[in-house]
Amino acid sequence: MPSLILTRLRQGKRTLSFPETEPVLPERFRGLPMLDQARCPSGCTSCADACPTDAITSNGDLQIDLGRCLFCPECANACPEGAIRFTSQYQLAASNRNDLVLTEGETLQLAGRLAEQTHRILGRSLKLRQVSAGGCNGCEADVNVLNTVVFDLGRFGIQFVASPRHADGLLITGAVTQNMRLALEKTYQAVPYPKIESRWALVQFQAVHFAIIPRFSTAQTASFRWTFTFLAARHTL
Repeated sequence: MPSLILTRLRQGKRTLSFPETEPVLPERFRGLPMLDQARCPSGCTSCADACPTDAITSNGDLQIDLGRCLFCPECANACPEGAIRFTSQYQLAASNRNDLVLTEGETLQLAGRLAEQTHRILGRSLKLRQVSAGGCNGCEADVNVLNTVVFDLGRFGIQFVASPRHADGLLITGAVTQNMRLALEKTYQAVPYPKIESRWALVQFQAVHFAIIPRFSTAQTASFRWTFTFLAARHTL
């Protein structure tokens, strides 16, 4: 026991000082993409053609849908004039799905504070039930580390619970498969009111890769009203 105490004293404080200080991000981290349409050659659609999820449209105005974006560098690599570049902006949560669609010069409308009544009830004491509804374990792994000593989500009053009946809301990851839809609906119904529904979209908001497969459908998520959408930008592995 004494050796364990000495080890912890040598290690010191491991919890990040965020939000008091900004996090140190990897050099190759890819966050919010920025558009510069003035650089676009007339009639060029290289970035839109290169995008694997059709997140970019170039019909007069260059536009990007962050809900579809994988934060891969294909568009930036394909553009001959550097009209698209990725920044280190990591704050990407939005309250409205439409806020994730950006054109040049638009600022991402970040998720705002909860409504006053909801904040009065849940502020500094928010319990969430996490549901993996067809994910690849990427989002789930990221959610799991939030509970470690490094991130310590509990210091903000946010904790994950085992039962939806003990939760104030859901954190849903994955594309929502047909096999998981009923389980998700039952979990949602088990959460008492007022409830918060959040979608963590590490890969893409509407699971566009799976849209042509019967077991996956973007319609699966239509019955849920998302309070927040979290986009987790990824850096190159």
